[in-house]
Amino acid sequence: MTSTQHGKNYGTYVTLSKQTDAQLLRSIKSYSKNIVEHYNKIENPSGYVEDWINRNDRYREGIIKKWEKDIARNMDQLEIAQGIATERRLRYE
Repeated sequence: MTSTQHGKNYGTYVTLSKQTDAQLLRSIKSYSKNIVEHYNKIENPSGYVEDWINRNDRYREGIIKKWEKDIARNMDQLEIAQGIATERRLRYE
């Protein structure tokens, strides 16, 4: 079977389940940090994109949409990592 037959996040699950406990906990921390950072980017895009004020609407909408997709992907990955950590009875915050 290919990973597409298992669902879109099967590859992520396989990769994360092969990680050591320490690596998995670092992944959880990293996904959480990325989510917060991308919410900050959406709240204050001029702090992350040079010359934001002079960019056209199409560009601005595109970059915001990309950041929203990044958040969704990181949330999916975080949820998978947390599930594996829970199965292993690891504590994370």
